[in-house]
Order: sequence, then C-alpha cells, then structure tokens
Amino acid sequence: GRSSAISWAVITRGCAGGVNRLDGHLLRGGGNGVCSGPVGGVDTHDAYLFTLAALVAAIAVTVAVRRSALGLALSALRGDEAAAESVGVNTLATKATVCVISGGLAGLAGGMFALNQTFVSPQSGFDVSYSVLPVLAATLGGIGTIAGPVIGTLLYSAINELVRQGAATSGPSSIFVYGSV
Repeated sequence: GRSSAISWAVITRGCAGGVNRLDGHLLRGGGNGVCSGPVGGVDTHDAYLFTLAALVAAIAVTVAVRRSALGLALSALRGDEAAAESVGVNTLATKATVCVISGGLAGLAGGMFALNQTFVSPQSGFDVSYSVLPVLAATLGGIGTIAGPVIGTLLYSAINELVRQGAATSGPSSIFVYGSV
C-alpha cells in the first residue's frame, strides 16, 4: 500500500546518504571528487547525442517491459500484491527483476550525468534533488504513462530555466514562484 511506498522512499534516501558517506570518505578521497572533463575525448555535442541515445534506449526498455508478461505482472502487483500472488505471480522474482532493470537504467542515467559534467563529487551525485526530481517529473507529466516522465522533465526544465533567469533579475521573489510550482 501507500505506507510501504513511503517506507521504500525513506529507505532508498537513507541508502543514498550511506553510499555518499562511504564513497566520499573511503573510496574517492572525500570531497576531492573526480574531474571528468571531456571523457575519452567526447565533446559536448557527442555527449548530448549519447544522452539522447540513452533516453531512447530507456524508453525502448520501458515499452518492452510494459508489453511483456513482466509488465502484466507489475500491473497486477500495483493493484494488489496478495491478489497477484493468488493468480500465480511470483512477486519476489518480479520485484527482483524490476530492481535489476531499474538499477541498470539508473546506472545508465548516472553515466550520462557524469559524461555531461566536468566535475563529479559525492555531493553532486547524491544531492537530495536527484531523489525528488524524478518523482516531480512523473507527477508533472502524468504518473502511469511512458510519455509522462519525459513531458514532466521538459516542463520542469522549462520552468526551472525561466525561474533561474528570473532569479537573476528579480531576486528572492522568483524562488517563491519556483516553490509554488
């Protein structure tokens, strides 16, 4: 139900904070981060093309999952987990498969993020906004649709850019507008 979804979100955010601490202090030398610059000689234009290809691949995977038996099982799980089990859906295997697929897509998105940055640090990769923005984008564009998160991201980006430009000229009042949206 809803409480388990909220618990999952809190646990996920807690794990992200833990990984941030682990990576920031043990693996990468703290806040020093990594200067990525143009990775492997990839210029900005090519990086955007790679990002577009990753977007198309992610949408293709999403469409394929939705049209498959896995998508049907996910629809049953979303409605009622106990009822899905009663009609033969292996809920553990379904959840594990979706976790692997979504983890792969998140890793692909993270790689595209790093490719388009010149400096990556634990703080830049595990900022709380990266946990909130996907939910905001899906909500703006329409939950439960494939095009929704894409449309929501476009809307969010347009609003964000307008508010950012307005903040440079109108100061704190534009931040109120951004928060209201």
